[in-house]
Amino acid sequence: PRHLGSVRLIDGRIIGGSFYEVLGVILAMKAFDNSFFVFAETGSESFQKLLTLLGEAIVLKGWTGYRGGLDTKNDTTGLHSMYTVYQGHEIMFHVSTMLPYSKENKQQVERKRHIGNDIVTIVFQEGEESSPAFKPSMIRSHFTRILCTLPCLLKIFSEESVPLFGPPLPSPPVFTDHQEFRDFLLVKLINGEKATLETPTFAQKRQRTLDMLIRSLYQDLMPDITCNNRRSFSDVLPESPKSARKKEEARQAEFVRLGQAYKLKMIVRGDAPAILGHRQPWESQCFCSNFPHDVFCADSWGQSLLVSTDVGVLLLDDGQPSTPVFDKTLQVRQMHILETLDLLIARADKGKDSRLLVFRLSAVQKGIEGKQIKSKCDCRENKLEKTKGCHLYAINTHHGNELRIVAVIRNKLLLITRKFWQWEGLSSPPSTSPQSESPMEEFQYIREICLSDVPAVMALVDGPTGENDNLICVAYRHQFDLVNESTGEAYRLHHVEASRVNFVAAIDVYEDGEAGLLLCYNYVCYYRKVCPFNGGSFLVQPSASDFHFSWNQVPYAIVCAFPYILAFTTDSIEIRLVVNGNLVHTAVVPALQLVASGRIIIRKTKTKTNQFLCTLHMSYL
Repeated sequence: PRHLGSVRLIDGRIIGGSFYEVLGVILAMKAFDNSFFVFAETGSESFQKLLTLLGEAIVLKGWTGYRGGLDTKNDTTGLHSMYTVYQGHEIMFHVSTMLPYSKENKQQVERKRHIGNDIVTIVFQEGEESSPAFKPSMIRSHFTRILCTLPCLLKIFSEESVPLFGPPLPSPPVFTDHQEFRDFLLVKLINGEKATLETPTFAQKRQRTLDMLIRSLYQDLMPDITCNNRRSFSDVLPESPKSARKKEEARQAEFVRLGQAYKLKMIVRGDAPAILGHRQPWESQCFCSNFPHDVFCADSWGQSLLVSTDVGVLLLDDGQPSTPVFDKTLQVRQMHILETLDLLIARADKGKDSRLLVFRLSAVQKGIEGKQIKSKCDCRENKLEKTKGCHLYAINTHHGNELRIVAVIRNKLLLITRKFWQWEGLSSPPSTSPQSESPMEEFQYIREICLSDVPAVMALVDGPTGENDNLICVAYRHQFDLVNESTGEAYRLHHVEASRVNFVAAIDVYEDGEAGLLLCYNYVCYYRKVCPFNGGSFLVQPSASDFHFSWNQVPYAIVCAFPYILAFTTDSIEIRLVVNGNLVHTAVVPALQLVASGRIIIRKTKTKTNQFLCTLHMSYL
């Protein structure tokens, strides 16, 4: 037990940079000759706002938390710094204006000594728009691999050796909420540092350091092992006539295996050094207790929830009484709220009477403020024609230049699109924008596609160009097919070798503009890479990146919240990694019902006396 602190120190500081991060922050201003950037001594109000957004100011002298190489005893590296804890990561910022400044030293060696050794650095460029644009070559460092420039337009520069890292920019790529931008920025930079540590240069350095620390710890433990007559670490490996080199390789592999198992156990248990006392990203938060109604579906709207129940559609605010929006004559079974597009899409009723409806969120908000409860008759102008009998619909998750909706009417697919206005993506449309109460005139019907059977699940896949190469993934009978939106041709993607098939989901995921699909049925989840078109035909062939894994229980719903994939069963939530299907955590939740899976995952649970609506704010990390 007395060596446990040393093990945690090695695990937290070395293995993958899991818990501790150092990010550089440079204030760059135009030099007198208008040709290059220099470290500035003081920052403007905009720069101070950025620092406040990133973290909180701390006094270095006497600081007991993670110090990121700064002096916490004699103030030789400045009096203050910026620090934050984000999703279990302790982050210390090396801020150029807070590091020692010397008028005699034009090179500002003390500042460069710290920031120049940071793998990831934020460059805040001040000056007029006519100032020369920042170039990565202006910062010379043997360690810096990723540069992020601000303000206004976010740019990420990385060396060619650094592998791709997420998350991708949202669509449209405009941030109006400071907290959302902070989340995106920190996750992007942390993932960038982790990706850099996988490059050969840094991986070798990390391996040498880790080897040295583990060997030192092993030597310290040797007396205890001898006294207690315990097995040595080499006993884990079976005796064999392998060469010394192969034995060393096997020893290293066993080190990695045991280290990863220990690390995962620490993270799941919550004992990792930097995440003690912090919530896990999959921990739920009770939004509404003692909820008396049956829930059909829901979606998040700002900080509120729009919930369809057996008594109508209600707007729920945390700690506030529910507000009726639509009465019980309008039974909504499926919905999507697209705040950046000012749209609410809903599938109402069931059977032959079901239809798709579209509303402007601003019009819905206006009705709520006027305490107007709409009925089914009030929504006639919001019905999308030709969608009568629709029992399922899907939208493209990555909205490029248009919103695509595919409605399923028996074995027929109806493709509907909506072009974007130029002002969309802003916090609010301009007062002169051409809007009416109903957005019906903005939608257009493209074509109908007939299938050989009625699909059970469906997903839209964005093509690499968006020009006649968008796809629709459908599942029916014993197969998953890909349908070309432009031609209606179907291509076999995956055949299910089972007597009975319970289709659960088809989920589109993207990496570097290339699409992939998670095909989920029964206990199984397959990942298949979607190859681009070649000469007008679609290539469906096995890829080295394809893999599959199995759930411990049969799920009824699956949600992808990168880098996690969550399976919902009747009494548990199983959380795995998207990249390889490794199990991360299993949460036991009796009487579980998933009611929404957008930006915030919403679930309902029951006890003998109460029903609860809970939310899961899944992290990017």
